[in-house]
Parts: sequence; structure tokens; C-alpha cells
Amino acid sequence: MVLEKDKLHFTRNEVSMTEFSKTSKVGFMKPEVWQVEIPFENASAPHAVLMQNFVDAILEGAPLIAPGADGIYSVELANVMLYSSLIGQTVKLPLNSAAFEQKLNELIAGSKLQKKVVEIATEDFTKSFNR
Repeated sequence: MVLEKDKLHFTRNEVSMTEFSKTSKVGFMKPEVWQVEIPFENASAPHAVLMQNFVDAILEGAPLIAPGADGIYSVELANVMLYSSLIGQTVKLPLNSAAFEQKLNELIAGSKLQKKVVEIATEDFTKSFNR
């Protein structure tokens, strides 16, 4: 993604990259892509505006532009993208949290990861310095 000149430019593959890589008969071949441009109104110094709003909220009680409680929506969006990729299907918002949890539990149950316990010695590291 590139954000410039009041537009968000996004390049999207016409087909799944995984599928393309599996079926391509030519090395270093690229899939066809779709160029997406999303116009937006430019915000001058958006981070500065948010920070000033945060300060104003603390000092003067101004309403927040981006309340912290709204952050849960970005987490939900990330979870929807993860769940969609895990099941290979489009997923609509709001996320079916029970189905997502079930999928995560399936992954946990089928995991072959063996956690290693590492003991950390409590030695005097100053002995390793050359003096």
C-alpha cells in the first residue's frame, strides 16, 4: 500500500498467491494484479491532530476523536482476517467469536510444537568482560 496525493494505492493479486505459486509452470512468474485507488480527504498532520486532541481531552475534557474503547474494532478486524485465511473463506463482520475460538482450539489441539524449558544461569556476567 502506498498513501500519497490524497489516494491510497493498493495492489491486489487477481488470484491467491498460494494457488498461483502452486500452479505456475514458469519460475519467477507474477500473477495478474488489480490496481486499487481509494480517494480520501487529506488530513494535515494526522498524528499531531490526534495527540493534541488527547492532550485537550486530559486538560479540558474535550471529546476524543479516537476513543481507546474503539480499538477493539481493529483487533476484531485482525481476527477476521486471520480466521478467513485459516478457513479459506470470506468472513463477515461481526466475527462469530465462538467459531473463531473453536478453530483456534483445533489448531492448539493439533499443534506439534514442543516447548523447551530453558534454564538461565545466575552467573556473574562481569567475569566475561576483558579488563
